[in-house]
Amino acid sequence: MSNAFTDTSLRTRDVRSHSIRDGPFEEQPEQASNLRRAIKRRMYTGKLRFEDGFVPAAGEAFVVEGSTNGIQDDDNSSAEALRQSAIVSQDVARRAGNLRFDNGHGYTVEERKVRSNKDAQKRTIKKRYYYRHNDGNIFEKPVSADNKRKGIAEKIKDKVKELFENNKVTIAVFAVLSGFIVLLVCGISMCGAMMSQPGGTITESTFLATDEEILAAESAYLDKESALQTQVDNIESSYPGYDEYRYQIDEISHDPYALISYLTVVYGDFKASDVKSDIDKLFADQYTLNVWEKKETRIRIKEDGTTEEYEYKILNVQLTNKDLETVTLGLLDEEQMAHFRIYLATMGNRSNLFGERHGGGLSYDFPPEALSDERFARMIREAEKYLGYPYVFGGSSPKTSFDCSGFVSWVINHCGNGWNVGRLGASGLMRICTKISPAEAKPGDLIFFEKTYKCKGPASHVGIYVGDGMMIHCGKPIQYTSIKKKYWQNHFLCFGRLP
Repeated sequence: MSNAFTDTSLRTRDVRSHSIRDGPFEEQPEQASNLRRAIKRRMYTGKLRFEDGFVPAAGEAFVVEGSTNGIQDDDNSSAEALRQSAIVSQDVARRAGNLRFDNGHGYTVEERKVRSNKDAQKRTIKKRYYYRHNDGNIFEKPVSADNKRKGIAEKIKDKVKELFENNKVTIAVFAVLSGFIVLLVCGISMCGAMMSQPGGTITESTFLATDEEILAAESAYLDKESALQTQVDNIESSYPGYDEYRYQIDEISHDPYALISYLTVVYGDFKASDVKSDIDKLFADQYTLNVWEKKETRIRIKEDGTTEEYEYKILNVQLTNKDLETVTLGLLDEEQMAHFRIYLATMGNRSNLFGERHGGGLSYDFPPEALSDERFARMIREAEKYLGYPYVFGGSSPKTSFDCSGFVSWVINHCGNGWNVGRLGASGLMRICTKISPAEAKPGDLIFFEKTYKCKGPASHVGIYVGDGMMIHCGKPIQYTSIKKKYWQNHFLCFGRLP
């Protein structure tokens, strides 16, 4: 028999026909069919691959384990097919390498066992790792993005907490030093702002001129007021020949702190000689003196009993005081006015120059003991109803408004103390009162002034004393004012107590 394996070249295998072409021998169709079935069975239990490195010896039978499963022993054709299959297998193995069954990864049976053991060991290690890091739950779900971020935040928080606990003293010292530096910087900035311009707190509240220049400016203003008072006092000699002189004279006075506050806002550190024109303007805006003549035709009885008409001449004298603080409203802008009020409130930190400012205006805080007197309490309740009412010469009721004596007469008659004195002038009110000394004066007494204008009788002005050097009276308008002001001190006449 010729050697079937002398030709080592392997020809092409046609899977569709399962015939070996150009081989060393011709195969019968039935044998090929049996061989095809045997090979197909084995392909279901494993995969065929050629491996270099193992080639069976020549003529060695290569028996495929279990290849006879499903083949009947008494089937000679099947047995023959199996034998031919073995021969062909040997020939294929010799020509192309070792043919063996594989698990798909190129491992032998022994290698697969070793590999399986290693895989099992790896799975065990992974389970233990997950168990340890997931609180015993090896089925932990994947961590979401939010939970991851949360976990990072918690870690940062823990680190910061740990850092703080380990460095408490250092952090505390650093915080104190930082706060001190901030306060120091703010303090320096504030000081610079306060001292850099008139808008600064210290500069705004303190007069900048020297005491000598401040007193000189005030003296110049007082000289002008004194001249005005002299002019009013000499009206009758300056305008002789009138049958009657009628006066409507406001108080001639000013707040010296208002004057110096205005000059400081406008000039800062001023000299009295440099602000003379401003003093003249302020004075002209504050005071207005009007004098006009009025003639009336009247009838008089002659000695023989007959009547005759004659001309009656009246000289009206009106002095209006707009108040210096009010005048400044029209001369200063909004920012300057804010500075002006600060100077006025602090008296420029020079209260020693002119003494304390006296209250007044449309409100006044009474000493508690003053309102304990029921008679006075009823008077002041009635009087305060008309605060702010304008001065009207000859006025005597809320419908017409009031002059000084008309206001006091109304309060006396309507306060509920049982008085009914009628409509009296200042001198008439003084006659129904008991004259008392200033030391005896108490809230509810009347206070009288003289020579505030030319009139018949000793008293030319009257007010209601409310205690603590203050009175309520009909000025312009009805208001509270201090009797300690120079003007009222110069015209003070007496105190009187109602019956």
